[in-house]
Amino acid sequence: MSTRNPRVRLVLVTVVTALYAVSVSCGGGGGGGGGPKPLVPTFTPSNASPGADTVSMQAGTVSGETFNVDIRVTDTNAFFGAAFSVTFDPAVLRYNGMGDAASFLRDNGAVPYFQASQSPAGTIVAVATRKNPDPGVDVTGTRTLVQLSFTALKTSAGSPMAFSGSLEVCSDAIDPQTNQCVPITVTWSGGTARVN
Repeated sequence: MSTRNPRVRLVLVTVVTALYAVSVSCGGGGGGGGGPKPLVPTFTPSNASPGADTVSMQAGTVSGETFNVDIRVTDTNAFFGAAFSVTFDPAVLRYNGMGDAASFLRDNGAVPYFQASQSPAGTIVAVATRKNPDPGVDVTGTRTLVQLSFTALKTSAGSPMAFSGSLEVCSDAIDPQTNQCVPITVTWSGGTARVN
């Protein structure tokens, strides 16, 4: 086919121009770009290297918009159990639940007691403890007590997460005067959730 004929040349130019216009107006077949951008949560602990006798929040796993905050214990002897509250902003994060499968309280086949609830919104009240006659655990290094799962709801440059209210760690010793556990003095350390 010869393109020396001015009519053929005009038709070819018109067809090429039309094809180009269609490809540009359709975005060139790109991804379309509909829908909201997914949220990306991260957790930064207040103390990434806690010292002895510390209960701290540490970054856990992240999967999409859902992430875990690990509650970990560092170098604490005769750790029998803990009761604590965690506060967070419920407008930024949704609490999904508490996981205990990796808890050191399960060492040596023990069957501990775990309970967590959110009341009011933005406050998690939790208990994680061994049961008699199991002894306490000598925690060496930093180990996981429980994991708290959250889903990001909206962006935030920094949303504090803190231990609050009544905080208690018990040893496996019993005070004969009160028939209560002997408390262990620990440092409590929270962190900050960020959502991009």
